[in-house]
Amino acid sequence: MATALLAGLACAGRAYADPAQAESYARLGRLYAEQGREQEAEAALEQARLLESEEPFVYFWLGRRQSSPERLVEAVGRAVRRRGLLDAAAMQALSGASKPDPDAAEEAGRLRLELEGLFHESLRLLRQLEGATLYERDLRRLIAWFPSNRELKTALGHHLAVEERWEEAAGLWQGLLRAEPQIAEAQLGLAIALERLGRVEEAALAFLRAVELDPRNPAIYDSLVRVYAGREPELRTLLADRAWRDTRNPVLFRRLAWLEERLGLEQAAAGHQLRAERLEAEP
Repeated sequence: MATALLAGLACAGRAYADPAQAESYARLGRLYAEQGREQEAEAALEQARLLESEEPFVYFWLGRRQSSPERLVEAVGRAVRRRGLLDAAAMQALSGASKPDPDAAEEAGRLRLELEGLFHESLRLLRQLEGATLYERDLRRLIAWFPSNRELKTALGHHLAVEERWEEAAGLWQGLLRAEPQIAEAQLGLAIALERLGRVEEAALAFLRAVELDPRNPAIYDSLVRVYAGREPELRTLLADRAWRDTRNPVLFRRLAWLEERLGLEQAAAGHQLRAERLEAEP
């Protein structure tokens, strides 16, 4: 029956080759994939691809199944495009006079999470299949197609860091931050690159800015301890000052207590440790 259904859809697809037909194949292929019927899923999803489906799952599943970098690049591109359409629709809904639809908002949120997972898994598989050089080529090609996409540039920044190309990584993170100063991931990436380049004072300032953007990230506090080596009292003063403003952050209080214990400030350390434990115990 499934074979007959696929054959019927294929005839219709050849006759009309319209977007609705492509998405019918995409839905059918996803259903087969969820049922573990991989051969039927591949046939349906391949037909959806030939009909130029806009569904990112089509290209992701085929790319993974066929170990195809080309399909995975298409999956990333389709995911970026779909996310852009979702964001545009959300902005339009916010600016409209009609009452927001909570069900539509929930579905959009679910789809965003799915697209995010598909985007990152496609890139992971692409790097695994291609190796560093070809992966970077494809990343840069995607960035050329979607020059305003932050996630692609972030992926390139992480790739440059893995390759220990710190000057290039720092330049990329700086460019991202000039466009959007509030990107916590870019600020942390810049701080790490500056530290690896031996620009310790600049790195210290960058890590402090990273704390402002992502105040509950333990790795940032660990990095601050590292770049303030030999100047622990100065760092303690900075963190204590922050604790007056960020009064409900258990990560901050734990790191402050740890630092105070190292400095021999046992009473202050005990107080901040207790504060962290109480905050963590709250529902």
